[in-house]
Amino acid sequence: MRRNTEPRIITAKYDGVCKCGNPVKRGQRAMYYPASRTICCEACTFRGERDIAAERSMERYGTDCAYDY
Repeated sequence: MRRNTEPRIITAKYDGVCKCGNPVKRGQRAMYYPASRTICCEACTFRGERDIAAERSMERYGTDCAYDY
């Protein structure tokens, strides 16, 4: 059985540390990367959401524009 390795936004269940070194407190929004089992803080999550939206747009429309018209 394969696991979903797509990054997703979660509410942290435990305290942790972001890849950038910032603390992630329990209850905060965070980006979870299942493939590497890492999390990112809210500041990095915003950048991550933007990157994911751009990637999905490229897959859907075959373009590098991140906006759905």
